[in-house]
Amino acid sequence: MAKSGKSRYSASSATHMPHLHASHFRNAWQQIQFSKMVRILSSLRKVSKFVVFSAALVSILLLTRSSMRYKPLTFQEAVLKYSDQENRIFLATVDSSYVEMAFNLYLTSFLPFNISNFLFMGADSKACQMLDDNGPIQCFSYDFNETEGNISSSYGSPGFRRKTHYKTQVILDALRLGHTVVIVDLDIVFFRNPLEHFPCGHCDIQIQSDVSEGNTGFYMARPTNASIRLHEKALELGGNNSGISNQKAIDRTMESMIRRKTINQTTLNAGKFPCGFTYFEKKKIMFLGDGTCKDCVLLHNNWIVSQEAKIYRFKENGMWQVDSEGYYSDPTRKYLTYDNPIDFGRNLTLGRETEALKTALYMGHLLNRTLILPTFHCHGCKYEACRNKKKACALNTFYKIAVFDKYFKDGYREHVFLSHPKVPESVKNRQSPTFLIASEESVALKIEDPVEGKTLVPKNTKKGATESELISWFRGTYGDHSVLRFHSLYGAVFPSDNTEFLKKIKSALKVTDYRQY
Repeated sequence: MAKSGKSRYSASSATHMPHLHASHFRNAWQQIQFSKMVRILSSLRKVSKFVVFSAALVSILLLTRSSMRYKPLTFQEAVLKYSDQENRIFLATVDSSYVEMAFNLYLTSFLPFNISNFLFMGADSKACQMLDDNGPIQCFSYDFNETEGNISSSYGSPGFRRKTHYKTQVILDALRLGHTVVIVDLDIVFFRNPLEHFPCGHCDIQIQSDVSEGNTGFYMARPTNASIRLHEKALELGGNNSGISNQKAIDRTMESMIRRKTINQTTLNAGKFPCGFTYFEKKKIMFLGDGTCKDCVLLHNNWIVSQEAKIYRFKENGMWQVDSEGYYSDPTRKYLTYDNPIDFGRNLTLGRETEALKTALYMGHLLNRTLILPTFHCHGCKYEACRNKKKACALNTFYKIAVFDKYFKDGYREHVFLSHPKVPESVKNRQSPTFLIASEESVALKIEDPVEGKTLVPKNTKKGATESELISWFRGTYGDHSVLRFHSLYGAVFPSDNTEFLKKIKSALKVTDYRQY
């Protein structure tokens, strides 16, 4: 990490490739390139006009690309270029393992509100190039000498703590240049432009509440002596103590300065700038449609561990817009889904629903279909988000998403998947009637034939449908449906003898709690 006051910059070509206009180059450099183009054109006088034009065009493009590659912006130039007329800029640090999260911040927050005064700060050599491939998106490659940029660092880990101090460094550098900085963590979604909702025009620091302390994932710092001093001391504290994150370093330093009355700080309204605890747990929001927050300026999706779990929770709340490899928009992918309609009580429900989930994963594997998750009953969950109006819980309530994704990342979709606007209408409109695979268990549970659905009866209702029966029904007779819907899967399928796949399922289901600790 760069020491306080001595920043090392390495501007990536990804920072500038989107912007092919003259403001990126110094006048002298432009003149050199122009002279080269003139000489090239002059040497081609005797060639046909078409060849001259083609050669000239190629030369211009190549020289422009060369200019972009070798004359990058400095940090000072980049911040000046992208800040607004009041010298305000949003900064967000990103390493290559968090590029999708950064892209989602851009799609959900900067783009919808026409926010152009932002700059992503690449913490490793690949981050900006990867963002450029997704965007292109303005990004400055800041040389932190980060060797674990491709590793997703979970909350509390040594890598996580180390990387958080990068924010302190880039904020300090921008403050020293006279810019007002709004730092934004990647797990944030805007509902409004925050610049219009900061309440204190004279405060040095305006910071989000994280319930018991300030949250350094979102705050505004004005370029005052007090703000600069705060970040200098916090950076020094973090450098001398590898066991604390930048949030602890900033908060401890700020508390000391507040006691000495050497800084003017305010905490942002928790109702308007909620952290993950306030938004999801206090408001009892589990899925898209569970509640609204009319006064919210933004949401910080923290109070849950791992990038995978944050992305999953974003998805279940309709706040994920990244469509990598046609995650939402693929018109040819086929799906299956089912319900968990019966509450077996506190002691039995999770076990029964886990067996149904295993059956669904097996069916998805057998039929080459992607599973759209059901909801689960919330027995055993101690968090307030589980007390939502529908009394319905998501997969992260019981199982570790980071582990599940290791085995089934592309094999499932969130429960609210079909509500996403990027899912093609051709997929939404080609859903099957509701199937019930009859079994002795379905009879014992008094499950009636689904209304406007179809009951399929296997030869052996005691053991359930066999592989050959599933293939005959759902690859053959009913295989044209984009989405196969099942009433439930209690005892519906003969247990698979595919021991390798069964081991995969067992490994994927690691028990945890809602916050994924």
